[in-house]
Amino acid sequence: MNNTMKTGALCLAGILALSACSSGESASSASPASQASSASAPASSAPSFTPAPAAGREQYTADELEAALTAVKAGQGLNGEVRNDAAVRPLLAENPFTGVTIAPEQCRSLMSSFLDEKISAGNLAAVGLEGSDMLMLISYDNASAPNQQTEGSRQLIKDCGNFTAELGGTAIDGSVETIDASTQAPSTQAFRTELSRDGKPLGTVIQVSAVSGTVNAGVTLFDPEDEDAAVAAAETTINAALAELEKN
Repeated sequence: MNNTMKTGALCLAGILALSACSSGESASSASPASQASSASAPASSAPSFTPAPAAGREQYTADELEAALTAVKAGQGLNGEVRNDAAVRPLLAENPFTGVTIAPEQCRSLMSSFLDEKISAGNLAAVGLEGSDMLMLISYDNASAPNQQTEGSRQLIKDCGNFTAELGGTAIDGSVETIDASTQAPSTQAFRTELSRDGKPLGTVIQVSAVSGTVNAGVTLFDPEDEDAAVAAAETTINAALAELEKN
C-alpha cells in the first residue's frame, strides 16, 4: 500500500474517532461496557476542571479557545501550529467521504451528522502536537449540547464497531474499541481504531476526549509508538487546556 492510501485511511479513521468520541457521555448515561473501560470522573484527590466562560455566557468565544491553546503550546513547548476557528472550520466543512464507500452504510450518515453538528453549534480551535497528532477544543452554545449527542454516539459505536471503507478501489477494514483514559474533566472517553488490509495491520488512531461544561477537548493520535505513553501525554495536554480555560 502506498503512503497516499495509508494517509487517506488514517484520516478516515480519525474522522470516525472524532465523531465517536465527542459525545460527552457521562457516567450516568454511559453503557456498562463503556463505564468499565473508560474513566468517567477524576480521582477525588485530583483537582477537577470545570471551566466556565465569563458571566452571562455559556459558550467560549473562538478567540478564548485560541488563547488557551496558545498558552498550552508555550507551557508545554509544543511545535505545532495553533489554528483558530477560521482555519479549522473549513477543514471540517470539507466532505471527507467523497469517493469513499463505507459499510455498514449507516456509518457514513452517522459520521457526517456528527461533523455537521460540530460545525453548526461549536466554536473551534486546534493545536498540532507530534507529527499529525492534534488537540481540538470545541465549545458549544449550551452545556447540554455535548450530552445530547450521547445516544447517537452509542449508535455509531454499535453500528460502526467494525467497518469497511473502500478508497480508490482498495478496501480497508477498521475496528473500534474503548480504552482506558482519565482526565480531570467530569467525563473522559478514549477509543482505539485499528486499520488493516487483507488481514495485515495498516495503522492505528487513538482518540482521547474529555467533556466539561460546554467544552469538548479531544486529542487525536496517529500510529503512536508507545500507546500508554501517548495516552498519558494526551491526558496531560487536555488537563492543561482545561486549566487555561478555567482562568477566564
